[in-house]
Amino acid sequence: MKRILTNKEYRFIKELKGLMDKYNVVISTDAHGKIEIVVNEDNEPFDFEAENTIYLGACFSNHELNELLERNLAHIKRIEEEYKTN
Repeated sequence: MKRILTNKEYRFIKELKGLMDKYNVVISTDAHGKIEIVVNEDNEPFDFEAENTIYLGACFSNHELNELLERNLAHIKRIEEEYKTN
């Protein structure tokens, strides 16, 4: 199910994407499920083990982090199902 983003959500995502492009950043989770930001300081492919990592735990509550993780996992599962049906 798709939904339309609010203006606030859209602006946040647009600004986040701009920052990710500008600073060559990837957002992922570590082995413990904590959200991390990996900054690639050159144009080489990412090596997650060698990159500097910024953890977002101090910025969000555990509830917010879990909600973000659940939404991302649900989105990935939807993409996987769409890929299987095509």
